[in-house]
Amino acid sequence: MESHFSHWFSQENRLLQYLLKIEPQKVYAMPKMLSALGTDDEFKTLSMLSDLSDRELVATIGWAKQVPGFTGLTLKDQMNLLQGSWLDILCFNVAFRSSPYKGVLVFADDFVMSDGDSSNLCIPLELNATLRKLARKISELALTKEEYVLMKVMVLLNPDLNAENPKSVHQLRDQICDVMLDYERMRGAICHRRICNLLMVLPLITHCRLLARDYWNGVKQSNRIVLNKLLSEMIDCVMDSSL
Repeated sequence: MESHFSHWFSQENRLLQYLLKIEPQKVYAMPKMLSALGTDDEFKTLSMLSDLSDRELVATIGWAKQVPGFTGLTLKDQMNLLQGSWLDILCFNVAFRSSPYKGVLVFADDFVMSDGDSSNLCIPLELNATLRKLARKISELALTKEEYVLMKVMVLLNPDLNAENPKSVHQLRDQICDVMLDYERMRGAICHRRICNLLMVLPLITHCRLLARDYWNGVKQSNRIVLNKLLSEMIDCVMDSSL
């Protein structure tokens, strides 16, 4: 369902309208296709999560290249920003899909996990709890689709890196902040207070990323499943950046 504010902002803010337009299409887990993998539920879950993550990673890279101004950055800055933020974005996506939070994490419309499912399928307790905390926080804030797409660009542009052209990265980030201010002001919200509340979500997203990083690195090192090449390489990039 299109957001209540989308038509109004199509006239007032073309950048926001465009960000809504370039949102990636839904990715589905298609669990029935994994029925041939046997009865090992943990193995099937790992296979679904890795396949979903890989396809969502591809979609995220394609989305980032459509964000106005992103491909105008140097190629090195583009790569560093994506390598530093892709896992944050995937965690944020799961939490937003799971809101309003009703006790399940929505990895895809056809693949959800209750708290009990996560425990039974050996999802690390802290990662599970932190993702659910993020979903609850987003639900409490009643995050709109417009706020979600703007925050996602902020996450993309947020990594602390030694940019080749930091001025261009900062200008792009400032532009998104200005759009957020305009959006909140036009909604009639106390915009600075609202934005402060939204920005307080970012540390929780970072916490999810750190836990997810360790989880996926553990999966990779265990050789329990074979990760797709792109996902494997991006996990390596996240681990390298933490050294």
